[in-house]
Amino acid sequence: MQDPVFVVDNLSVSYGSKFALKNVTCAIPGKKVTAVVGPSGCGKSTFLRVLNRMNDLIPSYKHCGSVKLLGKEILNMDPVILRKQVGMVFQKPNPFPKTIQENVTYGPKVHGIRNRQMLKDITEKSLKQAALWDEVKDELKKNALNLSGGQQQRLCIARALSVEPEVLLLDEPTSALDPNATQKIEMLIEELSEKYTIIIVTHNLQQALRISDYIMFFYVGELVEFDTTEKITTNPSDPRTSDYLRGIFS
Repeated sequence: MQDPVFVVDNLSVSYGSKFALKNVTCAIPGKKVTAVVGPSGCGKSTFLRVLNRMNDLIPSYKHCGSVKLLGKEILNMDPVILRKQVGMVFQKPNPFPKTIQENVTYGPKVHGIRNRQMLKDITEKSLKQAALWDEVKDELKKNALNLSGGQQQRLCIARALSVEPEVLLLDEPTSALDPNATQKIEMLIEELSEKYTIIIVTHNLQQALRISDYIMFFYVGELVEFDTTEKITTNPSDPRTSDYLRGIFS
């Protein structure tokens, strides 16, 4: 396994009296695609949101255990700094009601970049990385909400990449998209994994098998199995994993 980017040790999460994750321990490798799969309500999105502390915004949220990013405990980090290193793209495209360029430069401006040429360069680089530049380069001053759903999602990826994160978290990024837009996002994920660590929650098992290097299988808040995609698909260690792969429950 590659050197881990995240090391999670004995992580448990609850919302009030309801447990969402129980004693999760794992090491997530760098510059690989890790797919997080499992039935609805198994803790997938909760786990993903722990990694950049989005759950902190929920009043009933409690946790115990350790989560380290490149050796540093994220629970002791400034959330703004953490989210610069760990970008996130959500299930439904959520561009700001601003221009395409303003969407991309929002993060860099928050982190103090004001130089116009630098912001222009960041816009072009980020949109190219998100495979969107050729489609919008002449429309940067237009409202992002005028883009198609697939374009909006790639813009959200560009926005996350604009601050040069270590990790990109994707929470079911194609579930609201048509097959053509989904294929473009999947191809983009494959390209981005050469430079970024990508962790993707998906309900689509076939998608996980297509794009991932590693698979994490959660069931009722427990991390049942975490291994290479090849190992899990050819020789899973736990019968629950085998049952899930065969569609016995979903």
